[in-house]
Amino acid sequence: MGGMAPRHRSIRPSPRGAILGGFLGTAVMTVLLYMLAPLVMSEPPDIAMMADQASYWLPAMLLHFINGTLTLPLIYAYFVARVLPGRPWQRGAVWGLILWALAELLVMPLMGAGPFSAASAGVITVTASVLLVGHVVYGAILGWLAGGTRESSRRVRETPRLAA
Repeated sequence: MGGMAPRHRSIRPSPRGAILGGFLGTAVMTVLLYMLAPLVMSEPPDIAMMADQASYWLPAMLLHFINGTLTLPLIYAYFVARVLPGRPWQRGAVWGLILWALAELLVMPLMGAGPFSAASAGVITVTASVLLVGHVVYGAILGWLAGGTRESSRRVRETPRLAA
């Protein structure tokens, strides 16, 4: 008795598109943060503090762009996109929301702000909101450019031929 198994539908985003989307999304998110940061600061930064932090800026930016352009988009393209619902840009936006939540749960506490900026108020809370918007925009751009068509594949079951 020969036949075919049911169709299997999977999402196949483009890794190249994901990398391009990750780079553009990271650039947009970074510009957004730098444009909005002066608007939410209650007082100008201390020059001595800025000079001390300047030596960390380039390595931090490189790591930010490597993660945003390669690491996170490839994780999205190969593992995450296929389990998220919606159109490509919607799946990407959900991925951005997941990344924001992880940043708030892991990175912000390391910076002394507490999870979801609970230990701080004011500027940090506004910055967390800007980060939320930035991550969702990042993800939407990533998902849009990565695409992800639904492909149908059929598995054919071989039946042994009977000798005549």
